[in-house]
Amino acid sequence: MAATDLENQTQAQSGKSPNDAEASPSKKTDESPADQKARARAWEMLELAKKLCEIFLIFLIILTLGEVSLENEDEDDVQAVEDLSLCLDRQKASLPSDSRSIAKTHYLLGVALGFHMKYEEAIASLEAAIAVLDSRIKNLKSKTESPDETEE
Repeated sequence: MAATDLENQTQAQSGKSPNDAEASPSKKTDESPADQKARARAWEMLELAKKLCEIFLIFLIILTLGEVSLENEDEDDVQAVEDLSLCLDRQKASLPSDSRSIAKTHYLLGVALGFHMKYEEAIASLEAAIAVLDSRIKNLKSKTESPDETEE
């Protein structure tokens, strides 16, 4: 069942049509201005949360594609390096510099580069992973931890 069908069914059960004032947060209702402002703020926060989830999901998908390509261990297949490099670039643009996700991606990229016998690049990537983790440790010890993802 599509989301709009579900919304229409829910509204029908509550006796409201999709065109009622409460169907959209931008339409005015008999709420007080403070309630309207709170509803608008809540809507903005949900939109922001949605965007953050989409960004995280993109990172996760690209990283997983890189890991799957890496498991193939095909010397001629550079897909893992491409996927992991793309993921790393996006992570660096969006996450704190001491993010463990960035360290993990550096590590996986180093492994992928090692499989392709690009040892100098692999060492640089692995050293970058160590540098990120060292920065993380330093920040934790000085209690200036960055607001990193909580799933790890």
